[in-house]
Amino acid sequence: MPDRKIRIEKIRKRDGREVAFDEARIADAIYKAAATVGIDDRFLAADLASVVTLYLERYHGRTVPATRDVQEIVEKVLLETGHPTIARAYIHFREEAALPARPPADDLFPAGQLFVEASTRDEATAWGRCRIADALMKEAGLDRATADGVAAEVEKKVFRSGVRRVTTAVIRQLVDHELFTRGLSGKLRRQSVLGVPKFDLDRLVQTGARDGAPDPARVCEVVGEMTLRQYALQDLFEADVAAAHVDGTIHLGNLEQPLKMAWLTPSVEYLKRHGLRLPAPGLLEIADGARSLTAQLRAVAAAAPRYAADAVELVHAETFYAPLVAALGPKELEAEAADLAALLAGPTGAGAAVQPTLHLHVPRALRRLRATGPNATSLDVVYGDLAEPALRLARAVLAILRAAPPSPRRTLAVGLDAQAFKDPARAAVLREACALAAAGGDVLFLVDRGEDLLWPASRLGRFEPYGDGASVPEETWFAAAQAVFVNLPQVAYRGAPGDLEGFYDRMDEAVDLAVKAHQQKHAALRRYYGEAGTFGEHAGWARDGRGVLRLGEAVHLVVPVGLNEAVRHLAGRELGESEDAAKTGLRVLSCLAFRVREASRRCGLRLVLGEYPAGEACARLARLDARRFAPARDRGPMDALPPYTPAYHCRAGSPLALSDRLVLESRFHTLFESGHVDLSFPPGVARGAHDIFTLLQRACLETKAAQVYVR
Repeated sequence: MPDRKIRIEKIRKRDGREVAFDEARIADAIYKAAATVGIDDRFLAADLASVVTLYLERYHGRTVPATRDVQEIVEKVLLETGHPTIARAYIHFREEAALPARPPADDLFPAGQLFVEASTRDEATAWGRCRIADALMKEAGLDRATADGVAAEVEKKVFRSGVRRVTTAVIRQLVDHELFTRGLSGKLRRQSVLGVPKFDLDRLVQTGARDGAPDPARVCEVVGEMTLRQYALQDLFEADVAAAHVDGTIHLGNLEQPLKMAWLTPSVEYLKRHGLRLPAPGLLEIADGARSLTAQLRAVAAAAPRYAADAVELVHAETFYAPLVAALGPKELEAEAADLAALLAGPTGAGAAVQPTLHLHVPRALRRLRATGPNATSLDVVYGDLAEPALRLARAVLAILRAAPPSPRRTLAVGLDAQAFKDPARAAVLREACALAAAGGDVLFLVDRGEDLLWPASRLGRFEPYGDGASVPEETWFAAAQAVFVNLPQVAYRGAPGDLEGFYDRMDEAVDLAVKAHQQKHAALRRYYGEAGTFGEHAGWARDGRGVLRLGEAVHLVVPVGLNEAVRHLAGRELGESEDAAKTGLRVLSCLAFRVREASRRCGLRLVLGEYPAGEACARLARLDARRFAPARDRGPMDALPPYTPAYHCRAGSPLALSDRLVLESRFHTLFESGHVDLSFPPGVARGAHDIFTLLQRACLETKAAQVYVR
């Protein structure tokens, strides 16, 4: 026979007195806790109080429960019925009630005698609780009642401390604690302060003094970059994308300069036709010759760091300069080449570096284009007729660049086609470029396979012009908005060795995160530069009131990292060790390329699979993975951990012969908008200009290689 239901009639207070049990008082306590977190529902409080009573009758029916027993059951009910935020607020009230009696209000100093120091504005103001509440409503999106409650609790803690001056940083810490206590930690991110810890700033300042080369401007720049990196991760990118970057699933390039493009390729032909609208002494709006055109390009390069973080690439300058130098004698041509080379080989500071790209031929897309001469005049010749003066200028510039000191941030690119090995004049210039590469200078050789409509011939690839630039592709200013690196080794390490099916599923998730990152970067740039989506007006790059750079035409790069390491986990061998490993790598990148093209159609952005300078990404991702995954730790000790291999390249130090590496890596180039064979000569191995020339000839005539990088 079931037990007769026992009702709770009394509870024992802390002082030992027994008083009548009142369910309504429990409901009131729950309601007050709920109200502080924005839940105004007395019916919910009453229902929860009745559940508390049922618990008491079941477990304490034969005894008189103490106040603490009742409170613990209230907490248990709140948590087990899915109300953790109310539970936290209720616990907070319990703790407040357990504190010793506070001094009367008269014992506290008046609010007018408490001053707040604003660390970001160098000023102090009288205390005002309402300002905290207003800031919470504006910055964290709280309602008025919750904001007032948080501000009141913070005020109590400050007044109870007895201090007379408090900084805004301390106030924000107290606010953060109160938000966390109330279960509102999601609001913390929106109202946090960004900056550099004092210890890190001291170390940064002292480094310059210790090295004997203080650089205050660089200190300011680094502090700004560190702050913007925090801003990008906390505000510009959503939480899942930021978490993927922090965890190493993806790597977001140029986080320290989140409101800039990554790469910029101005159009020299655009400047010749439309000029540069920038008031400056001695700067002509329309170039009347090679010297004034170089002055315009110098102004463009000087202003470009406002919009580009990594590089400003000048392509086909020799072709577009040809009408301006065709009639010059050797000395005059050498003088103009020296002026242009001074721009191309100029100093590279912390901003975007000028990346020179010289071509030994006039590409098919330009051969039938009518040439533009001095003062924007249209000439009766086409650029194809000016191949000889263009080559002379390229040779003169190359000779000067060979004598210039090398820079780690500048890489010369030389464009060539199959005729470069048959035409004696072009072959001679190509051999000079090979001699530069053999002497230790980094040279990137771009192989032109005769594409007719693709423009521009940037080292980042050749892209179909579209939008406003489609009718005049030679006037298009090319830009890459961002590079997002996908960590293929981590995608592999998250599954068992050989688990290809699971690998593809996880890779899809990583690609989705990369696409979201590009969408969020695009949205941030559009907010910053305006809904028109054009920029460059303030630098004089404008036509018809619109900037020449169009956000909608920018390329967004998805860059794989560590295919070699991923294939080793999936196939048991590295890329250059077996044909099965190479085929596994090709299948992985084929799938990745398909996913990127599919995402591009779906989201309306110019998403492309490509290569991009990846030194920072390869080192960072390898370091992060070594902390979490055993296969990554097995690659070497943490203090000497080798970085991942970029893209699809073979491991540095691989025993694979350079000719075999050329054949293997070129197999991946049909999947990429930009891809290069990495011909890094092993230490101690002599590299001759003839050897490089022979490798280039094989790359151009016997493989699908798009680019060959000799370093």
